[in-house]
Amino acid sequence: MDPASSAHDVVPGPPLVPRFGRLSRMTVALSPLVGDVLAGAVAAGLFLLAAAAALVPRLESAFGAPGPAVAASVAPLDLLPGARPVAVHATESWEKIPLRVTAEDLLEDPTLWNRMNFDDWDRIPDPLRTQGLERLVTRHGRAAAGEAAWESMTAADWDRVPQPIRAMAVILLAEYWTAHYGLGIGHGIEPRVAADTLAALLMSESWFEHRAVNVDINGNRDLGLPQLSDYARTVLDRLHRRGWLDFRLREEDYFNPWFAVLAGAVWLDLMLDEARGDVELAVRAYRRGIAAARRGDGGPYLEKVAERRDRYIRGHGVSPTWDYLSRRLRGKRRLPAGATAKEGGVTGPASAQPRGREQETRARPLVNAS
Repeated sequence: MDPASSAHDVVPGPPLVPRFGRLSRMTVALSPLVGDVLAGAVAAGLFLLAAAAALVPRLESAFGAPGPAVAASVAPLDLLPGARPVAVHATESWEKIPLRVTAEDLLEDPTLWNRMNFDDWDRIPDPLRTQGLERLVTRHGRAAAGEAAWESMTAADWDRVPQPIRAMAVILLAEYWTAHYGLGIGHGIEPRVAADTLAALLMSESWFEHRAVNVDINGNRDLGLPQLSDYARTVLDRLHRRGWLDFRLREEDYFNPWFAVLAGAVWLDLMLDEARGDVELAVRAYRRGIAAARRGDGGPYLEKVAERRDRYIRGHGVSPTWDYLSRRLRGKRRLPAGATAKEGGVTGPASAQPRGREQETRARPLVNAS
C-alpha cells in the first residue's frame, strides 16, 4: 500500500492509549528498586573479585608458594580496608623468604607474626610498621611484663611470642638474673655491664630463638637461648648436687627463656671466675672454653658480641623496629650505671658463696622435682 494514500484512509478517533499502560506505570514505580538491585549485584561482584584477590597473598603466606595470578586491573581492591597487598619477608631456618600478604594480614595474623624477625619488620614502611608493632605489643607485651609473668610461662607460651617481642623480653630477663645473682659483682663488674654482655651473648648464640638446637660432628648438642653444651649442662647439674646452685634444670627447661637465661647467667659467672673478672676473656671462654681462650681463641666471637652489645643492646638507630620496641618495653626497666648488688636484690657476690643458700634473694627458689 502506498503510504501517502493510506494516510487519508485513517479515521480520526479518540487518543491512543498504550495497551500496557498499567505495566508501564508499574515499571516506573519499580525502577528505583530495580536500580538498587542492579547496584547491589555490581557491588557484590566487585566484592567477590576483591576477596579472591585478597586470598592469593594469604595462600602464599600460609604455604610459601606463589598463588594463582589475579588480574592487576581490579582497581576496587584498593577501596577495601586491609586488602592492599604488602611485600614482606619471613625467616625460616635462617633464610629470608619473600611473601605477598595483605595489610590486614600484617595487622591481624599471629601465624605471620611468628614467621617474622625484627629485621623483617624493618622492611615494612611506616605507618603500617608502627601499627603492626603496636598490635604485637598489645597482644604479647605480657612476655616483657616481669617476674610474675615469666614464672607462669611455659616453653609453649613462648612459642606464641613473636621474635621481636621475645628479644626485648630476653634482654629484660638478662637484667633480672644479673641482679638476682649479682652476676660479676664479686669482680667489681657493674651490673649494667654484666647484663648487657649477657644479653649480647644470648643474641649471638641463638638470635633470641628459644628452641634453638645445634649438634656438632661429635653429637654434642647446644640447647636454647644460651646454647649450653652437654658438658656445660652436666657441670650445672653437678653444682646443684653439691649444693652450690639452688636450681636443677631438666633438658626441656632449656627451651623456656625463664630458666634458660638463668642458666646462661650462671655459666657466664663461672667463666668470669675462671677469667678472674676479665670480661673479654670470659666471653671468649663462653664460646671456646677457658683453656682455648687463654691461648687466644675466640677473637672473632668476642668482636661479634661486642658489636651487638654496642649496636643493639645499648644502641639506637640500627633498626627502627628494635628502637620502637625498646622504647615501648624496655625504657623503664634499664639497670642504672653503677648499680650495686644490694640494689639488685642480692647481698653478696655470687662467685664467693653458694648461690641461693647464704644469699637473700627476691625470687622464689627454683628447684625442680626431677
